[in-house]
Amino acid sequence: MVDTKDNSNENPTPTFSYEKDGEVVEVDANTFSDQGKIQFARVLDYQKDLGQLQGALIKVQLDIDDNANNTERRKKWILDNEINKTEEETEVEEAEVVDESGEETKQ
Repeated sequence: MVDTKDNSNENPTPTFSYEKDGEVVEVDANTFSDQGKIQFARVLDYQKDLGQLQGALIKVQLDIDDNANNTERRKKWILDNEINKTEEETEVEEAEVVDESGEETKQ
């Protein structure tokens, strides 16, 4: 009888891959000695950690870029709205305002 069910995901075989003479060689890690299995497990842990660190590094770089962009945007706003005010903006600030009592005040 031929079994067409794909069992590859049920019990994946731990495989150590390396390159030899331009070809990728795969070795079943279950054939390693006890010490070899420990080293293989450490390699897997390091690969997992490396992926997480690279993801964190990307997030930190994006945060740095966002911070730098926000800093520049706020500096520009201060220059445009506080340091280099135009006459028109100054006049608007001194416009008369009528409060609830009906009295006119300058602001």
